[in-house]
Amino acid sequence: MMSRFPNWFQSESERQASGYDLTPLPELHHRENLLEQLQTASFTDQPRSSAAVCLRPAGRPLMVAIPRAYEPGYAYPLLIWLHGEGRTESELERIMPQMTDRNFFGLGFRGNASAATLLPGGRTWQTDDSSVEDFCSQLHDVVCQLRQEYHIHSERIFIGGFGTGAEMALSALLTRPEWFAGGVALGGMLPDGYSVASSYDALRHKRVLLGTGARDSRTSAESIQATSQLLNCTGVSVTSRIWRGGHELTTEMLNDINQWVMESIFSSVG
Repeated sequence: MMSRFPNWFQSESERQASGYDLTPLPELHHRENLLEQLQTASFTDQPRSSAAVCLRPAGRPLMVAIPRAYEPGYAYPLLIWLHGEGRTESELERIMPQMTDRNFFGLGFRGNASAATLLPGGRTWQTDDSSVEDFCSQLHDVVCQLRQEYHIHSERIFIGGFGTGAEMALSALLTRPEWFAGGVALGGMLPDGYSVASSYDALRHKRVLLGTGARDSRTSAESIQATSQLLNCTGVSVTSRIWRGGHELTTEMLNDINQWVMESIFSSVG
């Protein structure tokens, strides 16, 4: 039986191999090239209590959250997480323990543009066509390498984010729908000008979680409803929720992400 989602996140060497190389990588060291660093150094055998291990390559830093009690025989889901405006990839370290420390891997990227913020080093996401293509290219390379080192299920790769990160997550999902099982967009909406027409067939049966805070001044419930209706027209299974609070990531939201990811997995098995 053919897989519903193709094995896009494979390097050429992995396509030719008969199985996964699950040898743990040595302790992290800085390298000038992202892929060189991922190939020669990275994750520890024993993740910290938060289950997050931080990569700091030159260029755009990453953060990887490795599940506790990692079992090589189990193919784990992966949640790619894109932070909100004024944050960095370090947001993943804060939110992963509130979602899960065992159910899936987390992979955080740093935003592609500087943000006007009081926090030092805060970033945001630009979602013009060129920026989205550049991000998708980097994402592909990183996930290929991550899958060479850890057993990550090719059909259970989700992309999500908050605020401008949600906008980039939806943009990437529409640009490369064949790569993902679904997406999460909280406190953000589909950027203006994006069309679902060219991705109609590839988007069918994908799952998307949309939501915002009841007092969110940046992303209204009406905008979430409009995005939901647009995606529903393509056959996407959309879950829309309005949480208490404003433009913020709450514990309730994060708990719901974990539940939604696991429900998505069980529904695909069934």
